[in-house]
Amino acid sequence: MKKLLLLFIVNILLAFGAFAQTTYTWFFNNNMHEAGTGPDLTAACTGSYSSEALPIGITRNVFHYSKGCGITFDDSIAGFLSLGSYTIEMYVRIDTNIGFKKLIDYKYRASDNGLYNNSGNIQLWPFTKSDSAYIPDSAYVYVAVTRDDATKNMFTYVNGMFMTTCADTGSYYIYDAHKKLIFFEDDATTGGEQVSGTVSMIRITNTNLDSNTIKTRFHKLAVPNIVGQNANIRIYPNPATDNVQIITTAKYPYIITDITGKQMLNGTLLQGDNNITIQSLPVGMYFLKLLDNNSRQVFKILKQ
Repeated sequence: MKKLLLLFIVNILLAFGAFAQTTYTWFFNNNMHEAGTGPDLTAACTGSYSSEALPIGITRNVFHYSKGCGITFDDSIAGFLSLGSYTIEMYVRIDTNIGFKKLIDYKYRASDNGLYNNSGNIQLWPFTKSDSAYIPDSAYVYVAVTRDDATKNMFTYVNGMFMTTCADTGSYYIYDAHKKLIFFEDDATTGGEQVSGTVSMIRITNTNLDSNTIKTRFHKLAVPNIVGQNANIRIYPNPATDNVQIITTAKYPYIITDITGKQMLNGTLLQGDNNITIQSLPVGMYFLKLLDNNSRQVFKILKQ
């Protein structure tokens, strides 16, 4: 009886391990290796690697891919996503957002369905797309898509913000028998809906993550709250809604940029207490950059 009970417990633990949440991350540090012990990605061309200062305030290696140079995640051996629930994230810059540009192909390039940029909108073709253009032209953007196999619900996000949802009752957005996901390369049917670009990160999780987790992961793309040395500054509240108070020990010119590097606000901080109104800024993450002759200090501000 004890042996049967022990065997039962072992089977339960093995089953739990099989369904445990696992994440693979690729940072493209001059190769296609996963950051841990996961599988390598493969590219349809050699492409090129370089070190690049990203608008999120850090410098990382990136992979530059040419038009039609897809990157493939081959799951045919491990079956990592075989249960049909997943989260896929990427931090990517496409060289033009005009027209349809395929971001993820699920059916080994045999179907037009997939995740697209549609002139700046995010779209699960042929279904729902975002109500406005959120994917910038030639600038980095964080894109995430999730699928819950129990409900068949799909959700898309851009820069941590919820965009669209639809029900995948036809299994359009899980891979076919080839068990391959292909990034940035169009299907063979239409063939032209692709573009060159640069990718800094791809991350795949074998469960569907909720919106709060997606937002947190987006915020954690960047550096901690303070970047730079000798940062004699205090920012509160942070996150903020309408105004932020900034206390500094010196006078600094400043700019506030969004995650793409676009300047949103500018001015001069005086020594002491300063109030900056951010009410007009959309919800998201921003960077306060102090400009002086000796350093360029960067601080993260979250707008709720």
